[in-house]
Amino acid sequence: YNGDGDCYFGLPLWEDAAKQAVVSAGIDLAKYHHIMYFYNRSADASYCRVYGGSTLGGNPSLSHSFDGTGQYVINHETGHGLGLNHASSYKCGSKAIDIPTNCKISEYGDSYSLMAGSLYHINAAHKIQENWMETNKTLQVSSGGNYTVYAHETDGSTPQALIIDKPDTKDKYYLEYRKIYGFDASLPSEPVSGASIIIQDALAADNTKRIDTTPGDDLI
Repeated sequence: YNGDGDCYFGLPLWEDAAKQAVVSAGIDLAKYHHIMYFYNRSADASYCRVYGGSTLGGNPSLSHSFDGTGQYVINHETGHGLGLNHASSYKCGSKAIDIPTNCKISEYGDSYSLMAGSLYHINAAHKIQENWMETNKTLQVSSGGNYTVYAHETDGSTPQALIIDKPDTKDKYYLEYRKIYGFDASLPSEPVSGASIIIQDALAADNTKRIDTTPGDDLI
């Protein structure tokens, strides 16, 4: 099928053809909670303006990789299928944080998360959302003080995330620390030089937002 520049044009036809082939092979799709479709991307990829797409959750979730078996697209769209939104950045000019009208959100701005544009670990907020970071590895903070947060790439010391509620907006602020290890082996110096702050709304219905804690240096 030819989408004539729009990969989503033929999705219903492609999905039906794939389902028929799988069912004919004796596979019961009802047993699967997440389904992904793979498409060969031609050398001239001008017919397809995107690399992938997915439902946000669902049972089953339906994800599509128009980049064949490219690792980033598969993992990123699987994240959407599991219910994760994008990991954005939050820049407020010369301030680390300000009123929303003075701040700018960049959709794929969290350069250190799979749910933006890299193959690094997802952030602490997303790990907690998926129950991949258990409650006993987090610490709810409600008063001032000195706190230590440990890297969440390994099953080492705890807490691996501090959680601060913001009552007036119902947002949650997550403090995380990253280290160079495993999938994060190629992290640059910025996220491993100190704690990072991630904002997520109470219902996890929007993108997470990484605060630019060092405004003015073009980094987050």
